[in-house]
Amino acid sequence: MKKPKNFMLLNLKLPNGGGVSVTYRETKEDKGVKDTIDWTVTSSENVHPDLINSVDELKEYLAKCFGMNSILVLANSKGLDTKESKAFKDVKKIIQNVHQEQMKKINMTGIAVSGQIENDKDKRSVIIKGTQLMDNKSKCALNSPRIKLNNNQFMFEGDVKDILDKIEEEVLAYLFDGKKAQIELFTVEDKKLSKDFIDGKMKKVADLPKEEAA
Repeated sequence: MKKPKNFMLLNLKLPNGGGVSVTYRETKEDKGVKDTIDWTVTSSENVHPDLINSVDELKEYLAKCFGMNSILVLANSKGLDTKESKAFKDVKKIIQNVHQEQMKKINMTGIAVSGQIENDKDKRSVIIKGTQLMDNKSKCALNSPRIKLNNNQFMFEGDVKDILDKIEEEVLAYLFDGKKAQIELFTVEDKKLSKDFIDGKMKKVADLPKEEAA
């Protein structure tokens, strides 16, 4: 596939079984006339750890949307006198451990992006998507509200924008530069599974069934 000059990520899905599904917008201009095409690419080839790690960076902000960091705010509170501070150190460690265990139950599954960049103004919005493992071992969808990157409602929009830009770079590298997971990093069992990998399939969103394009 030819690397597009004007690329905008619209949707990224990371299935449990590996691989990736990407929807992106390509903008072309011919004789002053702009044309946009939305493409969806699916591939069973494992993504590079750099892309996984970039998406995982959003977990912190997904948790913040649901107030899951409140316990850490309490743990890091100041203004305690000396005696209280000493007694609180052990409690603080417990709180931090509880928060870490809570975060381990969140699995990142992707992002959805809307809007666009106009005249150097970022008018994009992002929905961070994940699942949370419940006490009964079931999984519950955990999606953030729409985060407008040109706002400061959540006080972390700038951080999310930086991570989104990083994710776009990794997606481009995966799709067009062949930056995928190295088979050498996997176990013998994983290498056997690599025989089942297939080439990415590329479709225009307009050509997809409605339920698949959603």
